[in-house]
Amino acid sequence: MATAPISFARGAPAPDLIPADELADCAHEVARRDGARVFAYGPGGGYAPLREWIAERHGVPAGP
Repeated sequence: MATAPISFARGAPAPDLIPADELADCAHEVARRDGARVFAYGPGGGYAPLREWIAERHGVPAGP
């Protein structure tokens, strides 16, 4: 039985689809509001405010 190969190629969106100015504004706001701690290693679950925002936006629990 033949099997299909698994591709590990990187997928990258076209640069013109990336809202660089908006992402920069968001990063600046978070750094201004929360200071240097946002650049330090954090919990394994990731940055809690971002997890909570994503969960709220999608109507799911944020998890532990």
